[in-house]
Amino acid sequence: MTKTYFITGANRGIGLSMVKQLAAKPDVEVIVTARNPASAKELQELVKLNSNVKLVQLDVSDEHSIKTAGAEVAKLTHSIDVFVNNGAIGQAFTPVLRTPKEQWTNHYITNVVGPILLLQEIYPLIKKGNDKKVIFISTLVSSLGLTLPVNFSAYGQSKAALNYSVRDLAKELRKDDFIVVAVHPGVVGTDMGNDAGRLLIAEDPSAADFFSSSEVITPDQSAESLIDLFGGLSAESSGKFLSYDKSELPW
Repeated sequence: MTKTYFITGANRGIGLSMVKQLAAKPDVEVIVTARNPASAKELQELVKLNSNVKLVQLDVSDEHSIKTAGAEVAKLTHSIDVFVNNGAIGQAFTPVLRTPKEQWTNHYITNVVGPILLLQEIYPLIKKGNDKKVIFISTLVSSLGLTLPVNFSAYGQSKAALNYSVRDLAKELRKDDFIVVAVHPGVVGTDMGNDAGRLLIAEDPSAADFFSSSEVITPDQSAESLIDLFGGLSAESSGKFLSYDKSELPW
């Protein structure tokens, strides 16, 4: 039986690696999004080479784009088994007192509101799926139960807000047999991750110690672990904050 994945933010990094690995699997269809498909050259090439990969334009910060993307996805499939909300921004790592309003609002709209509005659009398709898995890619730095030596400002706050909604959604959708989780993908050497490291170290040189002590994995390694994790999710997993290595993280 064919399993359908819907993955946002697939033009680079972890998202692109997940698409590559899933496209090679039998009986898997992958619908992916990119904010600017024309510039997503590697993703475009994957679509050309793999008939089981379909690309939809999506700007998750734009409500009209979300509605249009939802309608396009509904034309491509009658159901979604696994929804992976991977798209996000991570641009603000300045101290709280120096982070301007637009950084707070941009991160909140893109990392929290947009994913929720998108889920509202595609909920009927997921409800028709067999797996009914909803995965929000989060981050270790969003955990309020951990004390980290580095300030992640608007990015960390937005992901913590997303985590709150994950818990609510897990309770709300339990009656429909949905599995809803937040997942930390690891400390990954992506463009966004590397840029974040440079910005944080520029603000606070001591942040270099934090990054040097962290085990950095490649996008391919993260994607492989995540796909394996997704496959093992069960009803007991719903409402949890999990790491790529299958350990459970504190909210």
